[in-house]
Amino acid sequence: MTEAESDIRRLIAEYCHRYDDGKAAAFAALFAKDATFTVFGTSHVGRDEIRDTLVFLGDPVPEGA
Repeated sequence: MTEAESDIRRLIAEYCHRYDDGKAAAFAALFAKDATFTVFGTSHVGRDEIRDTLVFLGDPVPEGA
């Protein structure tokens, strides 16, 4: 496995863990500042909207918990 493949696998794992744990700010930090995140047919642009989307989708664990 190349270093790039290893980095991609690590990023995917972080994405899943942060999403599952409800770590909204940490999840949003994985994206570029101007990223578009589309979920349930609705697009959210930028880290703030991505963070707010995760908060909306569930009852997240407070940051730092």
